[in-house]
Amino acid sequence: MATETPGGKATGGKATGGGHSGIGKIDGGARRFEFDPDRHRVRVSPRYSRFVGMMKLLLPLLALGLVVAVVIWPNELREATGFHLDYVSTDDGGAAELTMLRPRYLGTDARNRPYVVTAARATQDPKDQRIITLMQLQADMAMADGRWFTILADSGVFDQQRHQLRLNGSINLFSDQGYEFNAQVADIDLNSGRAVSDKPVAGQGPFGTLRADRLEVENFGRRLIFQGNVRMHLVAQGRG
Repeated sequence: MATETPGGKATGGKATGGGHSGIGKIDGGARRFEFDPDRHRVRVSPRYSRFVGMMKLLLPLLALGLVVAVVIWPNELREATGFHLDYVSTDDGGAAELTMLRPRYLGTDARNRPYVVTAARATQDPKDQRIITLMQLQADMAMADGRWFTILADSGVFDQQRHQLRLNGSINLFSDQGYEFNAQVADIDLNSGRAVSDKPVAGQGPFGTLRADRLEVENFGRRLIFQGNVRMHLVAQGRG
């Protein structure tokens, strides 16, 4: 096979680099390029030598830092499930308080079912850091079978250690099965999925409408217990 050298002359068989002998050679038959660094040495500048020396020191440190991050970071994430608040000044110019805007709390109950608590604002009790006051909050719970329910409330107090919520104001509970209940106060245990309201409640759903003096929710809505002056209006289900 004929090839053309850098000088412009065509030769047959193998072609070499002409004026650059020792750098490498091209085997025309095997289409292979060979390079021998021992036969071609370039003078290295002092700046490049300093760079190489710095990299020899820096790269092992970076590798060590990466190993430490891989080992420690997952533990830090597991410990970071609570609210982490910063000091911000109050609107009335008073003393700074430990407050966070749009906080988000991720947790699991005793059966490892996930729940999420979010709010517009959270303020930490200066006497007990485990107690968080929440404004305009929402709690979402999910079941293993895919069912879920959501609670909205004007305000509430969250005990991070006990995983308990005390809700006040306008409280609305929604489920994926079409149920909705309204209450004025409620105590929720996020570990067991139990909620109790000792104030009058009203609800509606596929069954019709209902009113009662007291509501108790067990196992995240699997069982509902109404007590005291229960009034129910049932909707007749048509036969298909």
